[in-house]
Amino acid sequence: MLSSLLIYGGTFSVSILFSYLYNLSKSQSKITKFFWMVLILLPVCLLASLRGDVGTDTLTYIGMYGWLKHVEIFPYALEYFSGNSDLFEPGYVFLNWVSLFIYDDPKTLFFLSTFVQMSFVWLGIQSMEKYLNPNLSLFIYYLFLFNTSLNLVRQSIAVAIVFYAFQYIVNHQFMKYLVFVLLASLFHVTALLFIVLYVFSFFAQDSKGILKAIFYFFIFSSPLVVYGIIQLATSSGLISTLGLEGYNFNFSNFGWGFLFYTLPVILPLGVFSQEMNNKIPNGAYGFLFNITLLQIPFRFITYFSTYAGRLEDYASIVQVILVSMLIHNSEEGNKQVLTVYFVLWYLLYHVITFALGNTNETYPYVLG
Repeated sequence: MLSSLLIYGGTFSVSILFSYLYNLSKSQSKITKFFWMVLILLPVCLLASLRGDVGTDTLTYIGMYGWLKHVEIFPYALEYFSGNSDLFEPGYVFLNWVSLFIYDDPKTLFFLSTFVQMSFVWLGIQSMEKYLNPNLSLFIYYLFLFNTSLNLVRQSIAVAIVFYAFQYIVNHQFMKYLVFVLLASLFHVTALLFIVLYVFSFFAQDSKGILKAIFYFFIFSSPLVVYGIIQLATSSGLISTLGLEGYNFNFSNFGWGFLFYTLPVILPLGVFSQEMNNKIPNGAYGFLFNITLLQIPFRFITYFSTYAGRLEDYASIVQVILVSMLIHNSEEGNKQVLTVYFVLWYLLYHVITFALGNTNETYPYVLG
């Protein structure tokens, strides 16, 4: 385990070092910015591409590559959009097709998949760079979500694209947001559920606070609400009618341990929310905080269905910019305390979740 920690830690550190050097350069040229982005992302792309059986579904993806490379992309996409739900999303099939033309090897696909995913993460961070520390944002993403992407490859790309698109909600550009959500759905259909996030932008304009009150009531009562809805849907046969049996809903795993993974981040973000709303324009902080709160019901769902709980990543990725915003815009005394607190928290989270708990089976890291 120690050697794997060093491999991950060393790779993440090199990437963050390049990010630090980039931010010192203050380059404005698009070509230079692209060069720096490639340099920043190269270490983790190599880490992903050179892996062996690292990630629960990695061998499955290798097997998929073996037969998807023989698929004709346009007839495949036509069949997919005709309603064949047994097919994989065409965006990922297209990546397989591109990988084949670059170099026929699954490692090419893993490199390309990670580069696409991380490009949207990086550009999403850059879209709000005035209000955060990009180096800290990368640090959070690497410790918090990168290992998950070694398993949930398709969904991680979709999550990254939706993350990038959040800037268009903040700027009230619905059509641009919609375009990128639709693009994300070409990699994982779950992205379509998050079109509704656009309504969250109206909470910032809710001077009477009625919408916020309703939303917060739903969030904090969601464990009971979610439990009741899923049990009712199961007992009434609605789950079967909707064809959701594959989500394997199970009511024997109920508990409150999910709060350990959510409250240590959500509480400090909430305590300073009013101060941050006054410092960051367009209601960006408040909007992003509301999305983060969705972690509570999404994390709770994992007690009943591991697959349904994957929706949490669409909400939890907001921490990548929200925590960085909080620290970057806090008073000097608070900034130091918050930095130490969150750095230790994400280190602890990574060790408990991935190194010890082996969630997504990314430890130990082995070369392929």
